[in-house]
Amino acid sequence: MKTTSADYVIYGCIFTGEGTIEQAMAVKGKKILYVGSCEGVSSFIGEETRILREENGLILPGMTEGHAHVTSMYEILNYAPLYKGESVEEYIQIYKKFLKEHPQSRVLMGRGYRNGVFEEPGPQACMLDEISREIPIIAIGEDAHSMWVSSKALEMAGIDQDTAEVFGGEIVRYENGTPTGWLKEAADVLMVPLLPRLELNKVKQAVLRYQEEALAQGITHVFEPMLNPQRDYEVCIRAYEELAEEGKLLLQYQVGYMLYPSDDIDQGIERACEYRKRARAVGSSRYSLNTIKIFIDGVLEGHTAYLQEPYADRPDSCGEPLWTQERCNEVVKKAVLNQFQVHIHTIGDGALQMAIQAFRAAKEAGYVISIPHAVTHVQIVGEHQFAELAKLGVCVVVNPYWHTRDSLYYEKLEKPYLGLERAEKEYPVRSFIKAGCLLTQASDFPVTIPAMVMNSLHIMVNRGEHKYGPFEPLNPSEALTVEEALMVLTTNGAKQGGLEQSCGTLAAGKDADFVIFDKNLLTIEPSQLYTAKVKHIFIQGKYIKEQEE
Repeated sequence: MKTTSADYVIYGCIFTGEGTIEQAMAVKGKKILYVGSCEGVSSFIGEETRILREENGLILPGMTEGHAHVTSMYEILNYAPLYKGESVEEYIQIYKKFLKEHPQSRVLMGRGYRNGVFEEPGPQACMLDEISREIPIIAIGEDAHSMWVSSKALEMAGIDQDTAEVFGGEIVRYENGTPTGWLKEAADVLMVPLLPRLELNKVKQAVLRYQEEALAQGITHVFEPMLNPQRDYEVCIRAYEELAEEGKLLLQYQVGYMLYPSDDIDQGIERACEYRKRARAVGSSRYSLNTIKIFIDGVLEGHTAYLQEPYADRPDSCGEPLWTQERCNEVVKKAVLNQFQVHIHTIGDGALQMAIQAFRAAKEAGYVISIPHAVTHVQIVGEHQFAELAKLGVCVVVNPYWHTRDSLYYEKLEKPYLGLERAEKEYPVRSFIKAGCLLTQASDFPVTIPAMVMNSLHIMVNRGEHKYGPFEPLNPSEALTVEEALMVLTTNGAKQGGLEQSCGTLAAGKDADFVIFDKNLLTIEPSQLYTAKVKHIFIQGKYIKEQEE
């Protein structure tokens, strides 16, 4: 009996994601025909079959980015690039250069400042006033959980010492009540009327630019928990719809709709249902919307993470949750009733416990879906919470890029804010696997720039970053083996999105989504993992990229 001739036959070391290492693979159209031995693949070779021999590299399933704000590439491309600076002085110079290049700006926008570079009382309007007192200046923090604004921006937004606080946010003030120019969490809503509106074509360009960079890293699937300070989600949704209709989406994009604590839950979910319906009407396998995203707390560096025990430097405060437990339970139940996955931001163990209780309440009420719910970031985790998450079947999306003794974050913020004992135990990874949790990874782009997947792999295995030379690992007992880390990047990532029937492993009948690295990640020294680069990438059998030699 004659077998089907393959379009491609690839020889090399193949990490299947199914617990085996194979020698050869055959691809026809969008699907994998065969994975196995060199002898077994020979029957799929025809006159038109292209042969690839990868003797020194590693072939593995396409990788998943489990949490990236794709459309925030808009800010990277169009705002002052503060992420390139490392001090207040450098931020000011970046802004001055940007203003000179964009003299017609009605609002001077920036993205990427780091709270840790500021001394008390934090970012101040007077610093930005040095750039201009005529143009409002608004900077979005690296973590997107705060804004740093100028005096003109405060004036135009009508924010003064009499302005009431926003639920879920904080207007940081001097002792006399005057705003300093630092807006935390939901207080950024006060700046929305000043923000320039998103432009559809520029959003589309941003998605395609992100796609280009993701492909270079071997990513074939991404989850976007949509987030932009303008709250202008309609433009972002339209951008995805048009790109899908134009056939320009190569990655598989799964998008989440954001609900804020001040939103009407029923109206928000109704809108998400409409966006999901529109996504299905497009009829593209490259774009879907099946997730509701919420924040339960903020970030440690703003003292807005919600902890179960007080901050070490503020013994009277554990932080405050952005949702009440009652409303958190309500949004999870109503989302699941409408067949949405729920993806929850939790930094502190207090926030994580609220998420656990909300998921438990939905499950006990009989509200279930086939796709796992998720928590992300999980910086501080209580000892009992690993088992609780596993029992509930919750996917844990960690951010390995941050799991280091960073001189700014770890030394200047995390140790003094948490105390040494909690700081040493932050960002667990192996403990989730030991408990039986589904573990995936993400960069939280553009919090991490550049989001290089081999850095994530390297840190999962080494618990430290290579760029500073020799390092002291952060809690090395939480390190993974290379094989475990590759599963996190590939097979587990597909399961996060409920895609395991079509991708995430290399087997006959699966989508031909796979990556070929120039080095064998299973055999090189673990200290050199970050040096590996993508050589080839295939999406649904289509040859996308070859790295230039």
